[in-house]
Amino acid sequence: MRNNQRVISRIDEALAGRSSADIILLDGDILTIPPRPNSVQVSGNVNLQGLIKYEEGRKVRYYLEQAGDILEDTDQILLTQATGATQRLKTRLFFFRQNPVVDDGAIILVTSKEDIRPEDRTDTRQIISESLAMVTSVLTVLLLTQGLK
Repeated sequence: MRNNQRVISRIDEALAGRSSADIILLDGDILTIPPRPNSVQVSGNVNLQGLIKYEEGRKVRYYLEQAGDILEDTDQILLTQATGATQRLKTRLFFFRQNPVVDDGAIILVTSKEDIRPEDRTDTRQIISESLAMVTSVLTVLLLTQGLK
């Protein structure tokens, strides 16, 4: 945290020696080390929302199946990786073309076609943003500790 704002970094790139990914810690910065998530959060328009145990190499479709699959009135699927990168996977019926590999700590949010008030969208984005910041902090610390060893 810097000045009450979350700082998101690609610590893996910084550890690989890419100076453009370096973040210099300043006086007053707060570094938080949360536990490793070892799970993927699936929420929204699915049969069973919740945390699903992370399995390396698994794709979005796998986690949606573990959550009992998407419901009929699904509009889109938002995948937010642990790095904070978010991508929208559009659906048609029960199919979607993109099926990316999911990172440990990722969030899969399935939205429905129902009208959503603008203020609800803002809240959802804020929740996703804050969750991603926490996951990114965990991964950053893990990579830093591994780099120090």
